[in-house]
Amino acid sequence: MSKRWVAIDGRKTSEEIAPTTEVAGIPLIARQLRCAARAGLAGAKIVYQSEEQFAAVKACLLRHPIPSEFRIERANPAEIEDPQLAQLHPLGVYTPAQLKDAAAGPVAPEMLVNTRSDIPDAQRLLFARIRKSLELDGLISYFVIRPFSRIFTRALVNTRISPNQITSCALVCGLTAAVCAGLGGYLYGAIAGGLYWLGGVIDHVDGEVARLRLQSSKAGEWLDSMTDEASTFSLLAGLGIGLAADGSGDYWALLGVGGSLLGVVMVGRLYFDLHRLK
Repeated sequence: MSKRWVAIDGRKTSEEIAPTTEVAGIPLIARQLRCAARAGLAGAKIVYQSEEQFAAVKACLLRHPIPSEFRIERANPAEIEDPQLAQLHPLGVYTPAQLKDAAAGPVAPEMLVNTRSDIPDAQRLLFARIRKSLELDGLISYFVIRPFSRIFTRALVNTRISPNQITSCALVCGLTAAVCAGLGGYLYGAIAGGLYWLGGVIDHVDGEVARLRLQSSKAGEWLDSMTDEASTFSLLAGLGIGLAADGSGDYWALLGVGGSLLGVVMVGRLYFDLHRLK
C-alpha cells in the first residue's frame, strides 16, 4: 500500500453504531471515503469485523458510490499488526483537509460517532460547517433566504432526493413564475413573485444538500448556474409580456423579451469563455 493510501477502522464502534449508519444523508463509511477521495488520496484499506459486515458495506457503497478512481481494498483484523495499518482512523466526522496527510500518521476526527446519541451532535456540526459567512452569502441570502432553506435542507438531506433533482425543482419554480408573470394581473403577478422567491430558496437547498453529502460536482455546478440564468431571464420576458397584456403598452413585451435575449447572449458568451479557459 502506497503512502497515499489511508487505513480506516470500519468495524463497529459499539452495538449501536455500524459503518453503514447514516449521518446527514450518507453512511459514516461513505462519508469518510468521500472525504479521503476529495483529499487527493489514492485509496483506502478498510478493516472489517465480519463477512456480513463486509457485504453490508459493499451494498452500502453501491447506493452511495465513491469516485471510481479511488481504490478500496479489504483488510482482515489480523492485518492490524501490519506497520502500514498501525494507525487506523476510526469512524467519525472528518474534513478532506484533515485526511489530506492522513497517510503520514493518525488524524483525530472532528467528532467520533460511537452511539446513536452522537448523531444529532454530528449533524449539527456538519450543518454549522456548511454555513457561509455574511460576506460570502450577502445580506439577503444570509438573513432572509438561508433560514428558510435550512428547513428544506433538514427535511431532504436524509432522503434519496439528489441535489440535481432539487435544482430541477428550482428551475420548474422559476419557469412557472415566468409563465404566471406573462399572464398579467395582480393575482398572477403575486403568484409569480412567490414562485420566484420559492425557487430562490430551493436554489440554496441543492448546494447545502450537496455539501452535506459530499456530492458536489462540476455538472451540478453548471446545472445550478444555468437554472439561475434561465429563471431570471425567463421572468424578465414574462414581466414584459404581462405588462403588455395589462395594457401598459406593447413596447413592454419588446423590452422584456429583447432584454432577456440580450442577457442570454451575453451570459452564454461568458460561460463559453469560462469553459474554454478551463
